[in-house]
Amino acid sequence: MMVALDADARSNARHRSLDLPVATVLGLLALAVVLAPLFFVLVPPLTDYANHLARMDIIAHLGQEPLLQRFYAIDWQVIPNLAMDLVTPPMVKVVGVFIAGKLFIAAIIVSIVTGTWALHRALHRAEHGPGGANALLAMAFMYNGIFLLGFTNFLFGIGLALWGTAIRLSLRHRSHLQRLAASTATVLVLFVCHLFAVGLYGMAIFCLEAPGLLRRPWRQALRHLGLMGLPFLVVLPLLAASPTMGLADQVVWSWVGKGEGLRFLVTTFHENWEVPLGLAGLGVVAVLLATRRMHLHAAGWMLLATGAVTYIAMPTILFGSAYADERLPVALLFLGLGFVRFDFRSRLGRMTALAAILAIIVARSVVMIGDWLPLSQVYKDMRASMAAVEPGSTILVAEATVPTGDVNFNAAFSHAPCLAIIDRQSLVSTAFSVAGKQILTVKPAYTERVDREDGDPPSTGEMVKAVTNPLPPGTYFWQDWQRDYDYVIVLNTEAGHRELTGLADLVHEGKGFQLYRVLHDAMPAPAP
Repeated sequence: MMVALDADARSNARHRSLDLPVATVLGLLALAVVLAPLFFVLVPPLTDYANHLARMDIIAHLGQEPLLQRFYAIDWQVIPNLAMDLVTPPMVKVVGVFIAGKLFIAAIIVSIVTGTWALHRALHRAEHGPGGANALLAMAFMYNGIFLLGFTNFLFGIGLALWGTAIRLSLRHRSHLQRLAASTATVLVLFVCHLFAVGLYGMAIFCLEAPGLLRRPWRQALRHLGLMGLPFLVVLPLLAASPTMGLADQVVWSWVGKGEGLRFLVTTFHENWEVPLGLAGLGVVAVLLATRRMHLHAAGWMLLATGAVTYIAMPTILFGSAYADERLPVALLFLGLGFVRFDFRSRLGRMTALAAILAIIVARSVVMIGDWLPLSQVYKDMRASMAAVEPGSTILVAEATVPTGDVNFNAAFSHAPCLAIIDRQSLVSTAFSVAGKQILTVKPAYTERVDREDGDPPSTGEMVKAVTNPLPPGTYFWQDWQRDYDYVIVLNTEAGHRELTGLADLVHEGKGFQLYRVLHDAMPAPAP
């Protein structure tokens, strides 16, 4: 019997040894496929991304651009949302803002994929294979709803949280001091990236340590729990010194987003693709579980239970940031993949599973390219329209009274007007400059011309009404738009539908947007 077991062990080891080069090639090929959509567009059409990209350009070039200095300033503060602000501007000075931005997105993808692999290796060591399937599954779910929203700092924080957890695991047999130092350094880095990443790392460590704590005498368990939580205390003085605490009262809990957060796991721009691609991914997982080819570590089950409770309890808006709870399923997915191990009993079964996952990766990337190409044309058209904008102008972003077009399509270029900051050094009303969320600030002379609450743009109907029926002072930042702005970009509109006739001259009309030059002091034409 022992001889048979030894023979099986040698056979499995030989299979893993033979498969390692193949898995490595498959992994690199899959990573290239996942990164491919970035090479088809100049500006990846992720909802918030263009706004972040404009801030990167300001940080990099503010000292050399007098027109930008007229409007903007950078106020470096202790804000748990600085990953892109620290990493990207130095690259901007070398390769330009558009390439630098895509390099940061590539870094997000690579950090999550390799972090999943590293966590698997640290947890299961070498006896359960190199973790290639784990990394491939992470790539299969890379283009999720949170990614498409362009939450760059959050996503980068997930990748670093995975790596931090892997490092913490690799030190589990080292001294308390070494683990304490490593965790403290990890928490500090994650805090700079995103506050959510700190929470994710804390949840991972708790789930990994909890089974062992239950087996200890209660005094030892409390002592170990205290040592485990000690590194997270550094967050308290950092938050106390952060302007983000000024947003602590902006908390909203709702059931509405709970289902949406689960849908974000498989979201694409076209909802008709979400179900088949999502079912395909779930089908592969179901088959692997049913055939006992896929196993979840005890800490993984703890993660599912803890994550479910946290998801229900978590507010939809936290510290003024939307989608707080809806981000959690995506984060838990990548973390949970690190807790999974695969037990393929033959080389053929292993290669079949890897090929199936690779097919899903290819399908999702092809769909993404197909979605991004038409959106890329809108971005190019909007950039071309900026040639008519005088450098150093002020621009109000609005939307049609009755928005037209696909909701997902409209969201993907909702922040495209911020490209005017890069191309024409303009003030754009939707530039992210909320105190406590970003380090970008607007000079006092122009503070009242930008949205400082991350609200919705005004509709053209509201703008016309504000001209004919003036609002009380201070009602809206845009209410004196004819006086305060040189141009208006109207989003989510259709050709021939012009609500600002008589108040502004149409300069350019593109797919889903219009660019107007404001006619100061003009009054709308009377209704026929």
